[in-house]
Amino acid sequence: MKEQHRQSFLYGTIILAAGTVAVKLIGALFKIPLTNILGGVGMSCFNVAYDLYYPLYALFVAGVPVAVSRAKVWRGDGCGMPAGSFGFR
Repeated sequence: MKEQHRQSFLYGTIILAAGTVAVKLIGALFKIPLTNILGGVGMSCFNVAYDLYYPLYALFVAGVPVAVSRAKVWRGDGCGMPAGSFGFR
């Protein structure tokens, strides 16, 4: 059982690393033509907007799902557990 858990952890790590590499490649393939299309002024406007957008996006992607799931568990909406139990019986 422990060996199977270790293998699934390693498999998950490999999948996550491959996904990260794929996303970085897609981002590079997106940004190079975008720079050629928009030019210098358009790319500077894009970077200013992106610098404002990305921290908010990261905050919501990381924080909102955790807050919603905790609120559901605390209110007792999740998995038929009593309110405030957090899965402990």
